Amino acid sequence: MNTNIPNFRNMTAFILHWQDNNFAALADQLRRLNITAIGQWPPVEQSEYRADMIFFDVDHGFDGMFPWHRSPPPMPLIAIVGSETPGRLEWAIDQRPSAYILKPVGSNGVFHSLVTAFHNHAQMKKTLETFAELQRRVDSRPLVVRTILTLMDKYRITDDQAFGLLQNCEHAPPDHNRRPESQGHERLSIRS
Repeated sequence: MNTNIPNFRNMTAFILHWQDNNFAALADQLRRLNITAIGQWPPVEQSEYRADMIFFDVDHGFDGMFPWHRSPPPMPLIAIVGSETPGRLEWAIDQRPSAYILKPVGSNGVFHSLVTAFHNHAQMKKTLETFAELQRRVDSRPLVVRTILTLMDKYRITDDQAFGLLQNCEHAPPDHNRRPESQGHERLSIRS
């Protein structure tokens, strides 16, 4: 697999964390990567965060902190973890972060968490898109089966022939008076 390291220059990051040494160290590291860092605590309820990424404090996080409520986050989330209590970690995992960074935040780990977050977020989006396509296919199966049964009945052909006809249909208006003749797996056509 070929993974490209993103260029973070001129991106914007929200830091949902109260201003302390961890906040200052993180904001400083982001500025060194030419990322605009916007701090906010407490988080203001927003219908949409206008940022390329969000760093959020797990220790003081709360339900409803993000407007997408258990849906996949629209951008990479990076959890800033201090307390490793089961409840806090469970809450953090429920937010679906793409990466984690541990407190105390220092000069190491920020770039690594960014690369990991953007990679994992892209993979999650790709997986969700693939799942949606597969779900669409599964949802269309009853229609395909009904169509095959209709073709079998109308043209007195086998299920394999009806499926082949359906696969090779050229979206032309059918000639309902013609019965397709076929031997084996030859292409069937519903056009005149």
